[in-house]
Amino acid sequence: MTNLSFSSLVPLPLLISLGLLLTLLFLYLEVKRKTALLPARILAVVLMMVSLILLLLKPTYLTTSTSSGYLILTEQYEKVKVDSLLSTYPSLELVHTPKAKSYKGSRLLQSYELAELDPSIRFVVGEGLPLSDLALLENQNISYLPTKDRMGITALHLPEFITVNEKQSLHGTFQTNHNTLLRLVGPGGVDDSVLLPASKTSTFSLSFKPLSTGQFLYSLEWTEKETTHREKIPVHVLPAKVLNTLILQAAPGIELRTLKNFLAEGKHGISVRSQLSKNKYRSEFINSPALNLSFLTTDLLKKFDLVVLESSTLTTLSNGERKSLEQSISEGLGIVILLNSEPDKEKILQQFLPVKKRVNDQDTLSLVNENQQKFKVKLGPTQMESHPYLLSHVQKGSGVYAGHIPHGFGKIGFQCLEETYRLRLQGENDAYAHCWTGLLKGTSRNELPSSRVRLQQEFPYYANEAIPFTLLSEAIPEAKTSTTYIPLQEDIHIDNRWHGSVRFNSPGWQAIHNTTDSTSYTFYLSDKGEWNSLRIVHQMKLLSNKVKGFHESAELMQNEEKKNVSPWLFFSLFLLSAGFLWLAPKL
Repeated sequence: MTNLSFSSLVPLPLLISLGLLLTLLFLYLEVKRKTALLPARILAVVLMMVSLILLLLKPTYLTTSTSSGYLILTEQYEKVKVDSLLSTYPSLELVHTPKAKSYKGSRLLQSYELAELDPSIRFVVGEGLPLSDLALLENQNISYLPTKDRMGITALHLPEFITVNEKQSLHGTFQTNHNTLLRLVGPGGVDDSVLLPASKTSTFSLSFKPLSTGQFLYSLEWTEKETTHREKIPVHVLPAKVLNTLILQAAPGIELRTLKNFLAEGKHGISVRSQLSKNKYRSEFINSPALNLSFLTTDLLKKFDLVVLESSTLTTLSNGERKSLEQSISEGLGIVILLNSEPDKEKILQQFLPVKKRVNDQDTLSLVNENQQKFKVKLGPTQMESHPYLLSHVQKGSGVYAGHIPHGFGKIGFQCLEETYRLRLQGENDAYAHCWTGLLKGTSRNELPSSRVRLQQEFPYYANEAIPFTLLSEAIPEAKTSTTYIPLQEDIHIDNRWHGSVRFNSPGWQAIHNTTDSTSYTFYLSDKGEWNSLRIVHQMKLLSNKVKGFHESAELMQNEEKKNVSPWLFFSLFLLSAGFLWLAPKL
C-alpha cells in the first residue's frame, strides 16, 4: 500500500482536530469511571475514534499492474485478428462495445468509460466507434484494424446546390460480388440506371433533371437475392439563379448573338453594348431595364453578375473602363473572356488573366456531354496551362478549355472553344449547354448570404444523434430549430465563426434557423435502418484519420490505479470497539 491519500469532504485539519478533542473527552470519561479493564477500555476508545476518523477521511491508495493495455471489440470484428493480437500481446485486456459480441471473457464497455481508459487503449478492431464516442478519444497512438469491406453503397457525392430544370449528377462507389442494376428513382419514376459488374468495387454516376422546386425524396434501388434494397436521397431543388449579364462586343458576331439567345431562353437578364464607331454604341436589353452603357463605371457594373466579352474587345476599352472593370471584379463581379486571338498579341489580356497560355496544336476537340453523347467543337488558337487556382469547366486530359480563376472576391473566366454556335444550329443543345452553362454559373457573382451553416459530418444524418455544425455570421447569430434555441460557442481562432450541436427526435426534413437575419439551412434525417453501409464506412474513415494504422507499439505498460480502502474495515472496527465499551461495565 503506497501513496496514501484522502478524499474527505471535510477539511483534514478540522476533522483531525475534532477527532482528537473527542478522543481526549472519551478517555477522560473512561478514566473517571470506576470500573475494571481500564487499559482495554482506553485502547477501545482510541480504536473507535481512529476508525471513525478514517471512515470519514475515505483513504485511497495507488496500485500498479502490468498489461499491454486495452483491446476494444466493436461490431463485426474479425476473431482471427483478435486471436492474432492476443497471441502477440497475451496481457491485453478485452472490452466490447454494447452492440459487439463478447469474446474470451471480454467485459462490456460503457461510453462514459472511454475518457478514463483513453490513455491505456492500444487496439480497436471492427467497425469502429460512433462520432459521439470518438470525440472522447484523445490518444492518437491507438492501432485500428478495420473490418472487411461492407457490401452496398460505400460512398456518395451529392451536388451542393440543385437548381430546377438543370441536369444534375450524383456519384458514388458500390461494393458487390454480383452483377447489379442500380436505379435512380425520382418522383416521376426511374431517371437513370447503370449496370455494375461483379467486381469488388464499382464507381457509378447517375443523372437527373428536376422539373420543379421543393423538397423531394429520390432513391437508389437495387435487387440482390430477390431482395430489393432502397436508400432514400433527399433532394432540395432551388429556383434557377437568374444572371444579370452584360455582353460587350466591338462588332456584332454570331457567337455572342447565339450566347445571348441561349441566356434569353433561360429568362436571364441581358444587356448588350455593341460598338458602332469610336464613342458610339448601340444597346439592347432583354429581360432587363434600360441602362446607360456608354461608359463602364463601378456603380454601373454593380448591377451585373457577369460580363462577357472577347479578348480583342479588351483593347477597345478605355483605361478608365478597364480600371472600373478590374475594381468591380475585385469586389465580386465575374467576367468571361472569349480567347479569339493569339496569346502573344494581347498584352492587356495578361493583366486580367495571369495564366500561362499556349498555342493549340489541333483544330477540333472531341468531348462528351452529361448524356454520354460525343460531339466535336472547334478550338481557338489558345488553351490554358495548369494553374494552382484554376477551376476547369471544360477539360480533356491535361488541357483546360474553359474555366476560371479567383480574383479578389470575383472571378475571371475564359473560353477557348470557338464557333460553338454550330452546335445550336445542328440541334445539339445539350452539347452547347455543356460548353457554357458551368462556365457562366461558376464565374458569375456569388450571392453571399449574411450567414451560412455547414454540418460537420457527412450524409447521412440520423434522429436522436448529435449533429455538430459551424455557423458563419458577421453579426452575433441566434440559432434555433422550430421549437428550441441552440447554444453557440464562438471560435477562439477565427472571427465570425460559431460552433453548435443540434439533435432532433424524429427523421424527416429539418432546419436550423438564424433568427438574426432570417436565413435557414435545411437537411434531411434518415431512418435508423437506412444507409448502414455508408454510415459504417464514414465511421471507419473517421477513426482511421484520427488514429494510426496498425503498428508494433503495444509494449507492456505499468498502469496506476487509485483504489479505496474498504470502508467496511473501519466500520467493523468501530462496531467492535463501541460494542466492547458498552459491554465492559457489565463484565
